[in-house]
Amino acid sequence: MCKPATVLLLAIFTALPCSGAKVPPPANNVLVLHLGWQRFPLNQIVDAEIQEIFAAEQEKRRVQVFDEYLDERRLGERFPEIAEALQHKYSSQRFDLIMAVGSPALKLLLAHGKSVFGATPAVFIMVGERELPESGLPPTITGITRRQDFSATLALALRLQPEKKNVFVVSGSSEFSRLAESAFQQDVRGFTRSVDFTYINNLAVNDLLNTVSHLPENSMVFYLVMDQDAAGRSHIPAEVGRLISVSANAPVYGIIQTYVGQGIVGGSVVNLEKTARAGAQLGLRILRGERVQDIPVEQGPANEIQVDWQQLQRWRIPENRIPPGAIVLNRTLGVWERYHALILGAALILLIQTLLIMRMFLETRLRRDAEKSIARRKELEQLVSDVSSRVIEAPAHAIAPAIQDNLERVRQVLGIDRVSLFERLERETAFQHLYSASTNGAFPAPAVFHLHNFPWMKEMLLNGNSVLLDSAETTPATAALERASAKQKGVQWVGIVPLLSGEELRGLIVFLSMKGERSWTYEQVPQLQILGDIFYQAVLRKRAFEEVQETERRFALVADNAPMLIWMADAYKSCTYVNRRWLDFMGETLEQELGQRWTANIHPEDRARCVQEYEGAFDARKEIRMEYRVQRRDGEYRWIMDYGVPRYSPAGAFCGYIGSSLDITALKRSEEELGKVSGRLIHAQEEERRRIARELHDDFTQRLAALGMELAQLGQETPSQEGMRQRLAEVGVKLREITMGLSATAHQLHSSHLELIGLAASAQRLCSDFSQQNGIHVDFQQSNIPKNLLPETVLCLYRVLQEALHNVARHSHATSCQVRLRKENRSVLLTVSDAGAGFDPVHGERSGGIGLISMRERVRLAGGELKLQSRPEEGTRLEARVPLPAEPEMTIGEHDASEAEPQSA
Repeated sequence: MCKPATVLLLAIFTALPCSGAKVPPPANNVLVLHLGWQRFPLNQIVDAEIQEIFAAEQEKRRVQVFDEYLDERRLGERFPEIAEALQHKYSSQRFDLIMAVGSPALKLLLAHGKSVFGATPAVFIMVGERELPESGLPPTITGITRRQDFSATLALALRLQPEKKNVFVVSGSSEFSRLAESAFQQDVRGFTRSVDFTYINNLAVNDLLNTVSHLPENSMVFYLVMDQDAAGRSHIPAEVGRLISVSANAPVYGIIQTYVGQGIVGGSVVNLEKTARAGAQLGLRILRGERVQDIPVEQGPANEIQVDWQQLQRWRIPENRIPPGAIVLNRTLGVWERYHALILGAALILLIQTLLIMRMFLETRLRRDAEKSIARRKELEQLVSDVSSRVIEAPAHAIAPAIQDNLERVRQVLGIDRVSLFERLERETAFQHLYSASTNGAFPAPAVFHLHNFPWMKEMLLNGNSVLLDSAETTPATAALERASAKQKGVQWVGIVPLLSGEELRGLIVFLSMKGERSWTYEQVPQLQILGDIFYQAVLRKRAFEEVQETERRFALVADNAPMLIWMADAYKSCTYVNRRWLDFMGETLEQELGQRWTANIHPEDRARCVQEYEGAFDARKEIRMEYRVQRRDGEYRWIMDYGVPRYSPAGAFCGYIGSSLDITALKRSEEELGKVSGRLIHAQEEERRRIARELHDDFTQRLAALGMELAQLGQETPSQEGMRQRLAEVGVKLREITMGLSATAHQLHSSHLELIGLAASAQRLCSDFSQQNGIHVDFQQSNIPKNLLPETVLCLYRVLQEALHNVARHSHATSCQVRLRKENRSVLLTVSDAGAGFDPVHGERSGGIGLISMRERVRLAGGELKLQSRPEEGTRLEARVPLPAEPEMTIGEHDASEAEPQSA
């Protein structure tokens, strides 16, 4: 009975923890490939919508979104490198879905998606139907298409302004701009009979702004996109559109949603939020388990007609021309729209005459205000156009004076006392002063402007809102500190406009007046903001120029102090730079080495080969590696090793070569000397073999033959016992002489005494035998020689002494020499000196013998050094020093090292 109950209780308690556990939703990883860079308005809108859609799914599944920005407009469509970088970056990450925003991202998936992401399903958005591949999509890719409705936008423009007959189409010089222009031409073919088209696509920005400011009457501007102008400069298309709308004397239309509200009248635009939302919902279907093959490509949400009410007012376009269903942005109600009920009611009460007088007065006042507003707007627009042109066209070294001069011009035109430019310190509410233009009566701009001292301004500016104060009374109650500060400093009017980069506050431009108020409105903020952006972009351009200059200075400093010759060449094979060491080596000026003149110093036998290899490497874009002779400033031809590699711009364009050269003359001579030494060594071996063979044949062989003949003759004779004993004694003497001769010869080849009696005794015996054989007195002295020398050290010093004595006998013509062998500072020092004929050491080593070379090599292999001092008719001194081993030492002799007496031969 107990056993079943126990089992039941165990089952109940085992199940208790599981009953309350909550299983987490499955996790999915999504990679979003954006076009452009992170702060593009399109990317910010798309990213917000994707995050919102996936966040709503968190209860069912956890979606982790990874964002990557291709930045193809600035860096180029370098898809192989991007694909390799993505594969390396996400090698350990698995993705359940890839989302491609724009045609560059789709191109990357089509070309490298399978190799990087395998069979991961993908969804694209913001891709036009014309941009899809004609061969169809892989089964792992589907998406939402968009339609660039150029014809609908042009129809809207002609509906709003039917009198316009000249359409100026503005685009840039990049491949993306050309594709947009081609699509526009195909889409508006039905309008060619009613309007005239003029395409502007080959101008720099400043020339473009000047062109659109002088368009003929009855003209309109259709702005496509400009991300690169004819001068090769990259631009943000939305900012170019805003500059065009400010400078043009005709209305501007476009098809990009983010352009509406930035100066263009309107257009048939793709709703970015709806399209991004539809793409994210399509991705959710795949994450929930639907197969990509079962989801066909869908057409995105229908385009929307959007117009800017402020631009309608600017170009005096009646509102009744706005098509039904159009979205009107930035609508501001006028006086009549606000108070028409009161005016109508008053009209019923007042007399007709009073009504007419009031109406006339009202119309006169409105007209005067409108004229002032128009005049002020035109003045600001002209000021923006002039300042933009002057600052943008200023050369890099003159940017700072241009900023200062144009700030002063802005101050004078606006009639204020000070205009200042500030830059935000990194992640702070403090702003550093950059430039100012002011009158004598205005208080100076602070070096650092702290927003935390002004809480109302801080909240307004950090949220991207401008601050305009006409008087102290117009500020809200929360601006008590601002009112007090303005009153204390005597400021009557102040305007602070934030300078934004995306949604990030980067700086401020501050306008203030000490003399009186300015009746400006927030409608003029865009012009003031454009002015601030122009000046701040000039500051950034100046910094970029200074950074380039600093980089060039550092390169020149490193190059001029590098221990090699450095050169650079352009894409046309002309030398454009050599470092100081090159000029010092050649002994010429920089102008003499530039262009094609560098070949003048090449050896005539090497010149044609060098030029051929140099030009061949240039044409093939290969590395340059060649050896040739060049004439140094002293007239000597030196061998150099030249090495160069091709250079490319960030966009991948070939810029030329950079290279370095090393003087390898010593290496060449070493190789040549090594070849000579090898030949001399072989020759010396053969000579030594001939000498030994000659000694054996001419001496020992003949003596042995003679001894054999005597023995044969003795065998034929029958001498007496006494005669036999005498003859055998003579034979024994001759045999001992032969034995001693053979022993001496063997001792010359390798002394067996070295292992038995050590270095000191063997050296003393060698000196004694040398003195007896050559008749040259040898003064030999040794002291304090350790007993535990390595065999290699003993053999090295013995052979050096043997070769040195041999040279004394052959070349010195001396009658005596001195040999010293002693321990000195943890090493053994051998010196051999004579007062003989002497010689030139340099000439001696190159004369063909191998004696000095063999001695140097033996000492080097033993870890020591050999020194030779000699001059003709002044004798010779040779020193060989070999280090001692690290073990404890024992010396030869009966006395201590300090008491050892020298020995003489």
